[in-house]
Amino acid sequence: MSSMETARLRDPLPPIVRPGDEDVSLLAAVNVLLANRWKIIMLGVAVAAVLVGIGLIRPRQYTAKASFVPQSRAPQAVSGIAAQFGLTLPGQKGDESPAFYVELLESRGVLRAAALTSYSAATSRTGTRGPSTLVDAYQKPGKPLELRIDATIKRLQKDVGSSVSNKSGMVTLTARSESAQLSQQIAARLLQLLNQFNLDRRQSQAAEERRFAESRVAEVKGELRAAEDRLQYFLQANRDYTNSPNLRFQEERLTADITLLRQLYTTLSQAYEQAKIDEVRDTPVITVVEVPEVPVRPDSRGLLLRALGGMVVGMMLGVALAMVRAVTQTHRVQRSEEFAAYMALKHETLADFKRPWRPLVRAIRGRDAALPS
Repeated sequence: MSSMETARLRDPLPPIVRPGDEDVSLLAAVNVLLANRWKIIMLGVAVAAVLVGIGLIRPRQYTAKASFVPQSRAPQAVSGIAAQFGLTLPGQKGDESPAFYVELLESRGVLRAAALTSYSAATSRTGTRGPSTLVDAYQKPGKPLELRIDATIKRLQKDVGSSVSNKSGMVTLTARSESAQLSQQIAARLLQLLNQFNLDRRQSQAAEERRFAESRVAEVKGELRAAEDRLQYFLQANRDYTNSPNLRFQEERLTADITLLRQLYTTLSQAYEQAKIDEVRDTPVITVVEVPEVPVRPDSRGLLLRALGGMVVGMMLGVALAMVRAVTQTHRVQRSEEFAAYMALKHETLADFKRPWRPLVRAIRGRDAALPS
């Protein structure tokens, strides 16, 4: 009995390489897959079962959702009039877009404040009763506080999401946790933090605008008084200036300067009063469209997707293993010398992984042997 027949009796797999040919036969490859069909299917089922089991073991998640629309500052006539004179009041920036709020939700400052907030639905790992922060609820005690806070922020970056509607500009935020009540409280706290952050920012900008407008009002008032004094002196010195074209031109120029300065003074006075109002205004800066509610159903575990993905991955792995096994058997039957070298190198490689210092020793010995005596 030949070696080919002995190999087929021991493991009846069709050769994937034809004798004397280096190309892989498509029909031979199909035969290998058909011969190992049940192994491939069972491996796919096993991987799918593992993924589904992991999904079943993991605790259920609940997601609370809220949506809001940013309130852009109403166009102020004061700013428009000031722009006609080449003035740009502080605080006129494009940081009120929905994308700004999305990035703000992902910032460490907002997430840190949310992590350090006490929630009535949070369960502390320390065993204490009553409200607990997310740091105590998510992290085990014993580590430094800053490390626990950093780990909680990283978890919130995964559990908190946000998106923007391109049509309406509405911002939607989601908060996920293992408790339905806790998810609702986190979403409500994030809305509160967004409103408070922007409220403080607007009040700070209004304070800067007030100081700027106050200084400009004083300067323009002095310039206006000086222009009025020049016109008064001109009129006292030239009682009959209407008959002189030169004097009439000077009078018109002085009058135009006074008119311009009076308009500017009125504009800055209005801006000063508006800034004083904005500095103490505490009205909300976002309009809540959907209030976060306690979710009544847990999130989907995605068991079907896990099963399908596991089947695909497992079967692909089974196909790869079957093809490698068939090629190895073919070379073992047809090219005994190459197969023997392959087996020797494989055992040597596995031994190197078990004892990583052996390749270094062999390299040193080889270098010493190569040196002339």
